Amino acid sequence: MSSTNIFSFMKSLCVGCGGCIALCPVNAISPSVNNGYFSVTIDGEKCIKCYLCVRNCPAINYLLNRTSRSSISHVHKTFLAWALNEKVRYRGASGGVVTALLKYLLEKKVVDGALVVRMRGVKPEAFIARSVDEVLMAQGSIYFSTYSLELIKQLKKMNGRYVIVALPCQINFINNLIENHILKEDSIAFLFALKCHSVFAYWYLDYILSLVGLKREEVKAVSSRGFGWPGGIFILSRRGIFKIPLIYEASAHEDGVLKRRLSLWNSLASTNLSGQFGCNICTNHEGLGADIVFGDAWIPSIIKIDSKGFSLINVYSEKGLNLINEAIADGFIRVQGVQIETSSQIFCTNLIHRVIETYIRHGLIKVFTKYGMKGVVCILPYVLFRDQYARNIALKIPYRILTTIIEKRHYLLGGIKSTS
Repeated sequence: MSSTNIFSFMKSLCVGCGGCIALCPVNAISPSVNNGYFSVTIDGEKCIKCYLCVRNCPAINYLLNRTSRSSISHVHKTFLAWALNEKVRYRGASGGVVTALLKYLLEKKVVDGALVVRMRGVKPEAFIARSVDEVLMAQGSIYFSTYSLELIKQLKKMNGRYVIVALPCQINFINNLIENHILKEDSIAFLFALKCHSVFAYWYLDYILSLVGLKREEVKAVSSRGFGWPGGIFILSRRGIFKIPLIYEASAHEDGVLKRRLSLWNSLASTNLSGQFGCNICTNHEGLGADIVFGDAWIPSIIKIDSKGFSLINVYSEKGLNLINEAIADGFIRVQGVQIETSSQIFCTNLIHRVIETYIRHGLIKVFTKYGMKGVVCILPYVLFRDQYARNIALKIPYRILTTIIEKRHYLLGGIKSTS
């Protein structure tokens, strides 16, 4: 495969982790948006064909069934956890536990900083938080590509020890760097993983905004998800503040009649067609290889009673378990033990991996000649949604029909105007 095809291969599978940007020795790689999807641009004049980016790309490693180092093969403990500080708990996406632990590590001077992400306007911004106030600025979940591992280049030059809060693909990337002696293991105090099934494509924000009658240029800021559980995001625009709940939430007239319903995780999002192409071949949604993994507590008994937020956390290392126990003893968090079987979830079969690889390298006709209609059926949804014209048709016409069938209701897809 030529270098042009190799780089095209990588860019097609991009999940926006930012690792390749950090590794490039000549700064030839930069973030970009390609046909509505997060990707990278490679400057051919600067590139020296070292292929560090390709060899360490987590999406390519998933596709080729190469796994990075995972020193932990089982869960030490599983807990329901929440921050004891009520403000931290309320502002967090699910219990504020990540923020509470970062506060603990900084206040006790266990670490010198934390790699986290905050929203700046409509864009996520990765930065090294060195104080509790900066950690608080990064509360909540961000569902779009952040390129946060771009800061690995900065971390390599810094003294001290740091905690990295990242997605599973980014955890795999960091473990690869440690295994290959590109990153010093003693500089990373802890790896915190956030459970992830997919990050939304760039175009999905435009789609959500269109449902409340807004365009990206009208929006001043988009918040991280938070403000109670399951929470939502808030959109600050020239025409006011709109709330997009995480899951369907009714907005009613004064007489109690249902007016409209909307959610960030809607029927379209549940298909994963709204996500990055590379996310669909991920084989580590559970964050194996991290010290502690955090996710929402989607447990029926909890959902019925919870409005403040709990995290379901898996502890994979002894030092992670020690940290949890110390934070409990010092009054930062509270936990409740649960018995839940957890394993790495593999969403795609080997057939789908092979079909996607064939499509990226050789196109749809080769998929048909090699795998027949079965292969075409596997790949067609991704082909459809990577074409902007086809995507617009797919979103504007069938979506209302789809939600009507699935939810058995007719939704008026307008915004839920926030009164808070």
